[in-house]
Amino acid sequence: MTTLSLVTWPDKRLVRACKPVAEFGPELANIAADMRDLMVREEGIGLAAPQVGLDMRLLVCLQDDEDSIPYAFINPRIVERKGETISNEGCLSLPGVTVPVKRAESVSVLAQHTNGDQFRVDATGRLAIVLQHEIDHLDGKMMIDHLPGGQRQQIRNHMKTFRVRK
Repeated sequence: MTTLSLVTWPDKRLVRACKPVAEFGPELANIAADMRDLMVREEGIGLAAPQVGLDMRLLVCLQDDEDSIPYAFINPRIVERKGETISNEGCLSLPGVTVPVKRAESVSVLAQHTNGDQFRVDATGRLAIVLQHEIDHLDGKMMIDHLPGGQRQQIRNHMKTFRVRK
């Protein structure tokens, strides 16, 4: 078991696009399992590799009601978006911040398992929101990037205050 810890804004690793994963196997599965454990300990529902300081296209999320939905997505990419919804989102890398974000209502995601096998997930509801949020992290984008400039700056100012009080 590795020791992973959360990376919080304004860490530069959160705003850089991650490299694709090229090597699959037990080591990658262990990283994904450790990320899942950290996500659960921190009471999150999704976690992307840059949020633990790793430069790789890997995300984990709570399984949906269906057991067929994997918890680890390697090299995920959204191949289809449908509809539109606004959800109030929080982020483990922006503690204490919740903002409304416009997202697709449903998405289709192609990804790979930790062994390299490909799979597709057609997601709606909470899972669709989580996948979009975490894939944004892999692309170097945070939820506040979806806000108008003035609101984004207010959040940044709030986070600076939060860091000083911590």
